[in-house]
Amino acid sequence: TVKQVKLIYFKLLSMPLYLTQSIADEISSEKSIKTTAQSIPVDPLTRMSKMDQWQCNHGIPIRIRIDSTRNKTHFLCPPSYYGDLCEYQSQRVSLTIQVRVTTDWRNVFSFIIILIDDNEIIQSHDYIEYLAIRDCDTKFNVYLFYSTRSKNYFIRIHAFNRLALKYRASWIFPLKFLFLPVHRLSVLLKVPVLDNQPIQTCIHGQRYNYINNQNSTFCQCESGWSGAQCSIEYRCDCAPDSLCIDRSICVCPLGRFGSRCYLIQSSCQLKTCINNDQ
Repeated sequence: TVKQVKLIYFKLLSMPLYLTQSIADEISSEKSIKTTAQSIPVDPLTRMSKMDQWQCNHGIPIRIRIDSTRNKTHFLCPPSYYGDLCEYQSQRVSLTIQVRVTTDWRNVFSFIIILIDDNEIIQSHDYIEYLAIRDCDTKFNVYLFYSTRSKNYFIRIHAFNRLALKYRASWIFPLKFLFLPVHRLSVLLKVPVLDNQPIQTCIHGQRYNYINNQNSTFCQCESGWSGAQCSIEYRCDCAPDSLCIDRSICVCPLGRFGSRCYLIQSSCQLKTCINNDQ
């Protein structure tokens, strides 16, 4: 026999009391406040039916109260599904990354993962932080989303040394099976010992080869510039001492994090000891 696990959903039935009104006692010189309490009535409309739970594919059903007598069911879908009942799979890339370094075991690297189309337009992006002595055997799983299958897509990965905040290398991976709702891809990134050197200049940047495809090149743009030739200007909103990869992508120095690198990791701040301690 298979034992069925009982699912526990968020509910208000466990909250017994709440304040309904407060009355000022004007008889007392110190105007004390009297409160009355009333139990929350058990409303059958707030209970989730078995049908609602069954209809929600891969999501979480919730109740949205309209008024005192009516409510409606809504479904919270995970990122990989959408639709009224979470019944449709999003067009996405399921990327698994493992990294290998021969040196720099104590250096922290940021890997910027970008999904681009033929026109170098960024469809989706993410990043991972890698420390070799900690993450040597770790496999990182990343999801990237795209809007339509009528274009060719590529995954471009940039590696940056966060200690020096310098560019190290890049990789390119074409997506060949766009007819699949989920394109699964596993890659092994071997980080070179030395920084990748430019082969020529772009309008506002440097042109590099990819590590895994020396016949293909790209332009690594300066902060504030984007596009295939680094000719499109934009305003960089990243924090000072960070790098702008695109108008929506920042590479943070060590000790900072967040989408714009304005948040500080307090554990990384240097603090001097007192009483001649070290």
